[in-house]
Amino acid sequence: MRSIKYADIKRLTPRARKEVSIKSPRLHVYETVPCVGFLKSTPWNNSGRQTSQTRRPRPQTAMTTHEYKDQLPKEVTGQKLRALSKTHLRSAKLAVNKSEGKNLCHKVPNSILTTAYNNTNDKRIKCDIVQFNYSTDNVFSSKKNTEHTEMEKRLRSDKYNQRDLNRKGGSILVAMEKMHCKYTVKTTAHVMKTIVNSGSGYCSVVASADMRIFNSSAVQTVIESARSWRDLIEQLEKLQV
Repeated sequence: MRSIKYADIKRLTPRARKEVSIKSPRLHVYETVPCVGFLKSTPWNNSGRQTSQTRRPRPQTAMTTHEYKDQLPKEVTGQKLRALSKTHLRSAKLAVNKSEGKNLCHKVPNSILTTAYNNTNDKRIKCDIVQFNYSTDNVFSSKKNTEHTEMEKRLRSDKYNQRDLNRKGGSILVAMEKMHCKYTVKTTAHVMKTIVNSGSGYCSVVASADMRIFNSSAVQTVIESARSWRDLIEQLEKLQV
C-alpha cells in the first residue's frame, strides 16, 4: 500500500481513483497495489515527494495453528522435536546463538517438553510446545551447558541441592511464566504437570511457584498437587532418618 496526501488525489488518473479509499482528508489515502499480501504505507509530503519515513508491517514469523497443526506428528523423539522447533515458521521467536564459545541451553529441558508433547492428543498443546521449545522464551546462550545438564540430572533424582533449585529451578519458572502469559492455560498446566512427574527435584521446583503469578485455576491445581507431593516426600525422608 502507498500513503499519499488528500491533495494528491487530483493527480491520480481516473483508473487509479477507482482503486483509492479515503481514510481521512487530513491523514492518509490508500492506493490498492499488489504486494505479497502486506500493507506498506509510505507518507508523502506536500510537494508530492516520498518522505524518508516508511512504515513497514512486521512480518509474521510463526505459523498459525490451522496452518500446520494437522502436519504435526502424533509422537516425536527429542531430536525430532528439536527439528520441528528450530524453524522460523514454527517457532514463536527462534533463538539464535550469536556468540562464539556459547551453546543454546533450554530452561525447560527438551526431554520434558518431548514427554509433554507425546502425552497429549490436543493439537493446540502440541503447537504451543513446538512454538515454545526453541523460542527465546525457553532458550538462552551459555558457556555452561554441561553444568546445566548436570543440574537437570540431579533434579530428576533426590540428589539435588538448593543451588540446583535456585539456578535451574529459577530459570524453569521464568520460562513457565512466559508460557503462562503468552500461550494457552491448558498448555501451561499440561507442561507443569509433566515437570512434576519428571522427578522429586522438579516437583519441588513447581511447588515453589508463586500463585500470584500463576493465577489460573488449572495451573494452581497443579502447583497445589506438587506442594502436597513435596510435603509427603519430606515427611517420608524424616521417618527414614
